Amino acid sequence: MTREGLVPGKRALSIRGGASSLSQESLLLILQTQFDNYLPVRVFTSLANALPCPLDTIAFRDLIWSRHEPLSPVVFRESLRCYSNIRAVHLSNCHRAYLAPLIAAPRIEPLFPRLERLCLTGNPREDDLSSIVISRDSAGMPLMYVGIRGCTSVSECFVEDVLAPKVDEVVLNGVRVRAS
Repeated sequence: MTREGLVPGKRALSIRGGASSLSQESLLLILQTQFDNYLPVRVFTSLANALPCPLDTIAFRDLIWSRHEPLSPVVFRESLRCYSNIRAVHLSNCHRAYLAPLIAAPRIEPLFPRLERLCLTGNPREDDLSSIVISRDSAGMPLMYVGIRGCTSVSECFVEDVLAPKVDEVVLNGVRVRAS
């Protein structure tokens, strides 16, 4: 990064610090790939050891599944496991493989056990959303907020019937949706 913005052809990593309250520091991590739209596994796994804790919010933009050097959901999960204080995750136009680690699976320690807010931009699949919301609710880690923007693949009926009964607040394309 330079003062003028991104250097063409380079990957961008931005870490911003701030205080969410007078007594608690929080950090926001934003990962965005500008050049080839994939984050190499070695870079991603190095992040877990390099970033200061605690992270409060983590955001990923434009992560795609690369045939050249795939970042598997298992590596994604294990690389982020040390950030147990994450309360908000933002995924913007990311491949669906990066949603899978948010599912609370039996006999696997959940990723981000304190997660309260899930914000998605793009077109997630309804079955991925229901798996995340229902599994976390069943594991006693319900989401408080799910926001989905720029989406044409998720129906309002699905949100009313499946997501809204399990989540305190669901917003689909800027409209708050209540359980039916």
